[in-house]
Parts: sequence; structure tokens; C-alpha cells
Amino acid sequence: MNRWFSIFYARRLRDRKYLLRVGMVFGYLVLLTLILPKSYQTEFNYEVGETWDEPDLYAPFDFAIHKTQDSIEAEQAMAQVFEIYVPDSARIYASRQGVRLSATNFAGLARRYQTALSESREEDLLRLNQQLFSGNYGEVRPEMLPKVDEAWTYRFTAYALRLLDSLYAKGYIYPTHADTIAPFIALRPHAAREQVIAVSKLITSRSGLQNWLKQQLSNRAEVEKVVLYQILLAEASPSYVFSPKLTQQEKNRVRSLVSPVWGKVYGRQRIIQRGERVDKETYAIIRSLSIEKEARYGKSNRWNVYISQFLTLSLLTFMLLIYLSVNRPRIFFSLNQIGLILTIMLLAVGAMSLAVKLTDIAARVTDTLGNGIFLSYIYLAPVCIVPIFITNFFGHRTGFLCNLLVALYGAILVERGMEFAFVQLFAGTIAVYSLHRLRKREVFFYTLGYIFLSYALAYVVFGFYTKGDLVSINYGNLLLFGINVALTVIVYNLIYLFERIFGLTSDLTYLELLDTNHPLLQALARKAPGTFQHSLQVANIAEATINVVGGNALLIHVGALYHDIGKMTNQRYFIENMPEETSPHDQLTCE
Repeated sequence: MNRWFSIFYARRLRDRKYLLRVGMVFGYLVLLTLILPKSYQTEFNYEVGETWDEPDLYAPFDFAIHKTQDSIEAEQAMAQVFEIYVPDSARIYASRQGVRLSATNFAGLARRYQTALSESREEDLLRLNQQLFSGNYGEVRPEMLPKVDEAWTYRFTAYALRLLDSLYAKGYIYPTHADTIAPFIALRPHAAREQVIAVSKLITSRSGLQNWLKQQLSNRAEVEKVVLYQILLAEASPSYVFSPKLTQQEKNRVRSLVSPVWGKVYGRQRIIQRGERVDKETYAIIRSLSIEKEARYGKSNRWNVYISQFLTLSLLTFMLLIYLSVNRPRIFFSLNQIGLILTIMLLAVGAMSLAVKLTDIAARVTDTLGNGIFLSYIYLAPVCIVPIFITNFFGHRTGFLCNLLVALYGAILVERGMEFAFVQLFAGTIAVYSLHRLRKREVFFYTLGYIFLSYALAYVVFGFYTKGDLVSINYGNLLLFGINVALTVIVYNLIYLFERIFGLTSDLTYLELLDTNHPLLQALARKAPGTFQHSLQVANIAEATINVVGGNALLIHVGALYHDIGKMTNQRYFIENMPEETSPHDQLTCE
């Protein structure tokens, strides 16, 4: 044991690159595990209108039928909650005190004016005349005043207060909390009593108050019309004010009364038969079964979910590492190259996970297009970037394997993953094959068309196999395939970015170097035309040879084109560029 431990320690633990490679793979697996959803994955993922192609489904236990979130929100919206207004005691008290004081002050001024008039006190008359017959009481004239005494003052003040009480009994609520108000509100004078009343029966604005005062004072004496109108218009304040706290509490109470379930399914009860179509009720039952299974088996074993996902992903990644160590050891022992592969696959899984998490949002968007439009939003993720990337950097064999792994990752990520794995395997394989002999840039754009066609063909064929007819296939997913291919166009630009980050070269860069109009090759053709022709011949011979023995023909061709580029420095010293009559070597000394 000690001998084996010392050998392992000497050869492995002290190897810095080995530790970095292990740490890179471990970090990759941890990130993949964190990206994947942690909810319980049910084996059924059918939408309304699809045909049930599984065996008859029976309820494994008793469970409640859950309403959808949209249904719950719709019921909560239908449960009408009125805005609640409560009396403002402080304002009412202040208004009563203001009306009493203003009425008493006017009566006092009128009494003093009549006394000064009878005693002919001109100085007092001038001062009282300005106070009584100008300003707020400018419409009052001396001849309008009755005999003002204590009895008249009492009656005048009492009527002013009764008028204010009548105003508050009718309801003055001026809604300062918003520009508009609902047709009905709830008045809550006490905690135990509430009255729902139409707003049209209340006074809700200053103009409404003015009209009401004019109507109430229409049969009164002229002095009361003018004075009481001005006093109540100035002193009256809204008796009821909006209570946002009580209104929100009432909304929460009403929402809590909406039940999240609408029925129950008993154990061993048959839910759906094979060949039946999934209607809305059956869809709700299947969805509720998934929720109950998640509650029973998923959330209670959170760590088991983490560990199981980590181990599953480790086995899949182990397949890739074994292939690289046996068939592509240069990639396996290169941190940059294996780091590039893991990064690309991590981004693809992240895109798939994001597409799955956006399912609810996408479903709400598609609902606006009409009923019955249900799409598999996992197909939005441009997963074909993996085989395209890997093939451009490391060849088609590695591209095939990485496409297989990312298809299996997706099968783990989504329910009914067999469909996704089949479609992705076929589309990715076509992408790798179309890039196998990359010689022109337009080949990449042809590849995008091949990807769309292969997606559509594989999806329709698999749907025909599982559903038994072509009518039941959801052809709306073809739209997602088109968006997927459009998103894949970003690969062309990202390849250049990844080249700079990881210090590697892809086939697209080799295509640029393969062009004989490249400035360096043009300079070689001008300065050393013989070497240029020689390089073209060597490139053709080398490519023909590598096609026989196997290898990267594009890399060999580019290498042969530039293998003699250094001869531009002294091109006349090489025989293919020498003048026929003389040789510069003849003029050199032996030294």
C-alpha cells in the first residue's frame, strides 16, 4: 500500500498540470450540477391536444387537483374588493371648530356694526364696514342683515353646524390618493360596520361641494346664502379618507379565500388511457400528479438530487475523458484545449437550462396567439454550436462524441428527453458531416440550412413513430427550429473570440490563410515566384497524401503553403528563384 501510494504521489499529486486538469473537470461538473433544475423530473410532459402514447396512467396515491397560477389569479381578480374609506376624526373636529368660530365671528361683527350704526360712530363703522362687506363676505349688503342678537347668533351658528353635519352624513370623501376612483367604495365608520355605496351618491370634489351648498341654501335668507356658503366652502374637509392599509388587508383576505385546488383524485383511479387526447382537465390532473411527486420525492431529498445529478454527469463526462485520453492525447493533456471543450459544452447546457426556465414566460406569450399553441421551448437553445465549434477546432470525430454527450445532457435536463436526444443527435451529426470538408466560408451557411432541415425531419419522424399519425404532431415547434438556427449564426463570431481566449486555431482561420490573395502569399509570389509555385505543388501533393493516410487535410495544405515563407529574405539564393545564367553562390568565398 505504501509503495502504491508513493508512486501515485510522485507521479500525480506533484504534477501541477494534472492537478489543474482534475480541478478543471471537477469545477465543470459542479457548475453543471448547479445549472440543472433541482425539481423532481416527472416522466410525463404532455400538452393539451396531444395524444397520450404511454400505457394507461393510474393515480399511485390520493392527491388534490391543483389550479394553474393563471386560474388562481383570475379568480382573485373576479373577487371584487372595494377601496376602503374611514372617517378622519381630526379633520371633522377641526372643521366643526372652524365653522363654529367663523359663524360666531360674523355674527359678532354684524352686532357691533349695527350698534355702531345706531350710535353713529363713524370711525367704527368704517372699520367694520371693511370687515363685513369686503373680502369673503363681499356680496353681503347692510340692508341684508337682520336684527342680530344673541338668539339670532345661536340659531345662525347652530344651522351652520347642522349643515356641516348634513354634508358629512351625505359623505364627503374627496379621493386625493388617485386621479380616478372606482364606481363603488366601502365606507367603514366603525371596525365592525361597513357600507358599500356608489360614488355617484357622494361628494368627491370641490365643485361637487359648491353645487351641494348652493342647493341646500337655495331657500335660506340672502345673508345665510352668502355667508354660510363661504364659511363651509372654506372650513369643510373630507370626512372620509382612503385607507391603503385596510384596503390591502382586505385584498389579502379575499385572495386567501381562493382555494388552490378544485378536486381530488383517488389512488388506483385511471387518469387517462393510451390513445386518448389530453384535454384541459386531464392536463391539470397530470400536472397535479407531478407537483405531488415533487413534494413527496424531490424537495425532501434535496441532497440526493444534487448527488445523483453529479454522479450522472460524471459518468457522461468520463466517457469524453476516456475517448480523449485514448484517441486524442494531445487534447487530453492540453489545459487550453480541454478547457475549450468543457467551456463550450457548459455554455450549451446553460442555454438549454435557460430555455427550460423560460417555459412559463414563453407559454404566456404564445397564449396571445391563440388557443392550442404549445411549444417545446428547449428547442430554442442553439445546441448545435457544440458540434460546430468542436469540429472546427478538433475535427469531426471529437465533434461527433461531444454532440452525443450534449444530447444526453439535454435528455437529463428535460422530460421526455428521448425525443430531444434523438432530434439533437441527428441534427448535430448532419452539422459535423457538412463541415467535414470545409473549404469555403459559404459552407458554414449551407450548414445552417442543413441543420434546420435535419431538425425538422428528425422531429417529424420521431413524432410519427410515437404518435402513430402525422396529424397529432405539433408543427408549431418548427418555428422554434428556425429561431434556433438563427441564433446559431453567432457561432461564426464566437469562434474568433474563443481562438483569442484559449490561444487555439480553428478551421475558419485556416480558410483565411488558405486564400492565395493573403498579403503574405502575395508578397511571396512577387519576391520569390519560383518558391510560390513550389509551395503550391507541395501543398497539393501533401493534401493528396494526407487524404490517403488520414489527418487534417486543411491544416496540412495551409502548412505546406507557408513552409518556405522564409525564402523571401534571400530569394535569389534558392535554385527555384535563381537566374539561369549566373548563380549568386558562385560569387561567394569558401568561408
